[in-house]
Amino acid sequence: MKYKNETLFKMYIDWCEISKVKMDYNKISFGMRVTVLTKKHFNINGFTCVKKDTKHSMTTLYLSEFKNYFQNLNGFDFGDQEEDEEVEYLIF
Repeated sequence: MKYKNETLFKMYIDWCEISKVKMDYNKISFGMRVTVLTKKHFNINGFTCVKKDTKHSMTTLYLSEFKNYFQNLNGFDFGDQEEDEEVEYLIF
């Protein structure tokens, strides 16, 4: 799934509001946090879960890699789910 960074940030804001989670990031700090998570957690040990384009205007989420990452991390098989359900679970 490929998102403009502004869209990804808006999705995060919406999720925070729905989930009643305090949102402490502005657009810039959110982007920096995503970059740190990508480099230190999600794109290690052979996994490539997130990529930012060279201009940093788009972010691509590789949902199958997220699924594999979390299965490896937790030793838990998520089973087969509808793609829409999987997308909501992994992004939020």
